[in-house]
Amino acid sequence: MAKFVGWSEGGSGGGDGGGGGQFLKLQGGNTYTVRLVGKPVRYMQHWEPVICRSPGVDEKTKQVIDPLMVQGYQPKARFAIWVFHREDGNKFKVMDYPGVLHDQFKDWASTNNSDPGREQGTDWVIKLEVPGGDKRRTKYKATAKQAIAPFTEEEMKILKESKFHDKLLELRKPHTPDEIRGLLAKRGGEAAAAKAEDQASSSSNTSSQQASKPEEDIF
Repeated sequence: MAKFVGWSEGGSGGGDGGGGGQFLKLQGGNTYTVRLVGKPVRYMQHWEPVICRSPGVDEKTKQVIDPLMVQGYQPKARFAIWVFHREDGNKFKVMDYPGVLHDQFKDWASTNNSDPGREQGTDWVIKLEVPGGDKRRTKYKATAKQAIAPFTEEEMKILKESKFHDKLLELRKPHTPDEIRGLLAKRGGEAAAAKAEDQASSSSNTSSQQASKPEEDIF
């Protein structure tokens, strides 16, 4: 399940994620300047066979309730945190990121004995490189600016009015088992439709070839 974590906890996993609007999607080849806000949420993400957040294990029964884990798929740790996105008019957004990036934030917190999501935090420049265009090899580099970046009055007003902590947990709560089964069913339906279309196309081509064969046989 999604939970807040401290900066002393490490991470693992990879890939990019996010969305549009209130989400900052980290994409390869780009550079982003952000100010971290508050604590990050750690959750478990599946990428295959469908993209979803894992409900993992039932806390009471200790039984696996994730249909994908039952099938042998293992989710990877992901993190999400609120940020002020400097390049986009300082908009307040949710940034999803992998464990390798979280570890860089964690190291800064340890070295400076400071919480990067609080008043004594700073701006970060995040750069993504994709060697050979292979997203699986994406490299994440986060560089902290030297100057401390205290929250402005306008930023503090946004934080006080937004209830951002509760909202982040809600946005990154795990999918339910039924929701995951629904995604699998939808994916199966789309796969079946694509297969039927391929079969229809193949049949059409065969019919066309058979119809023209007598004419070819004349010669």
